[in-house]
Amino acid sequence: MGNLRSLGLSGAPNARDLGGLVTSDGRTVRPGLVFRAPALGRLTDEDVSSLDRLGLTDLLDLRHGSEIDTAPPDRLPAGPAGSRSGGATSISLPCRRSSRSVRPNRPSAATSASVSRPSAGAR
Repeated sequence: MGNLRSLGLSGAPNARDLGGLVTSDGRTVRPGLVFRAPALGRLTDEDVSSLDRLGLTDLLDLRHGSEIDTAPPDRLPAGPAGSRSGGATSISLPCRRSSRSVRPNRPSAATSASVSRPSAGAR
């Protein structure tokens, strides 16, 4: 039996919908609201199309600066003209310290990120 929350991306096989997880206060994350995806620089064209159909709006990059620097450029669905991070807003929020300096506002990074829609919330 496969992972029911998997997004089925060949370039990021560990990408998944976090819906159904129980939060620390006992509520449940709504399916189709928050996603987790590593290695967005390895996505195939088909993977990018799959992400586009999800209607992603926010990307939270949890990597530190050296991880961002050594990773291939992220592949994201096309967004409005001039957008550097596809159709979504991108925020860098490193979750661990690095021996190198962290660049907190790198707008195009999205690997190891939680991705959500505008109607964010848990039930």
